[in-house]
Amino acid sequence: MTEDLYRILNLNPTATSDEIHHAYRSLAMRYHPDRNASAGAVSLMAAINRAYEILKEPSRRAAYDRTQTPRESCIDEAVIDAARVMLFKRSWNVVQDNREDLILRNGSRCAHISLTGQLNSTAFDRFHHRSVGFCAVLAVRVEPPLTVPPRSAVVLDLMRSRIYGGDFPDSAYKELFKPFLA
Repeated sequence: MTEDLYRILNLNPTATSDEIHHAYRSLAMRYHPDRNASAGAVSLMAAINRAYEILKEPSRRAAYDRTQTPRESCIDEAVIDAARVMLFKRSWNVVQDNREDLILRNGSRCAHISLTGQLNSTAFDRFHHRSVGFCAVLAVRVEPPLTVPPRSAVVLDLMRSRIYGGDFPDSAYKELFKPFLA
């Protein structure tokens, strides 16, 4: 099995060229051996560079994408679409809806929700820092360990109905995510 270049850069396969470049710059600033003295920094930076060199060039990226198995991505999409439908059936107003993020309101309450196939601590931190209001990430696969601040964010593992992080700010938020906590 080949190396997952998107995973190395903490991206989804649908990432834009700007997102690829931003992810590369962010990871390079963190893991470049001149800035990071950890033992694995050199090999990690080499993997980051390899991934970026392929994904930044459209023709090389297209060739790489053709070698990947679509099965995991199709399953992810089906689970995410089902979660999205469940959220829309709740009594919250949709303020923003793009493929990966939703912002829902209920009175003065605001929930910024990310829907993703794969979640690790770096991806969670990136979403949490740009979120508005209460932050919830619904992921098909969660890679612990995660550090989730209590009462300001939760991570829901959609495949295992498991919650990571603190509690919900109040019962209205808990009710919004109840279908995912069987």
